[in-house]
Amino acid sequence: MKVIKKSIIKESISPTDFNQLNLKFSCQDCSYYIHPEKLCCLGYKTEPHLLKNQMNLYNKCGQLIFCRFLEID
Repeated sequence: MKVIKKSIIKESISPTDFNQLNLKFSCQDCSYYIHPEKLCCLGYKTEPHLLKNQMNLYNKCGQLIFCRFLEID
């Protein structure tokens, strides 16, 4: 049996929405993010969700990655 690995879902965001809405989409916005260590206290990978990487992705293809566990204070 072949195991299917789930990939991260990228969502397209219009430039208007990106500029006008106060979107929260990076680890740095999340309550679970441990800033000095750049870690998620839930154990998830932070690399794809870090602000720098998110902005690079958005500038390349107009997409963002939203973590399903993003918790905002």
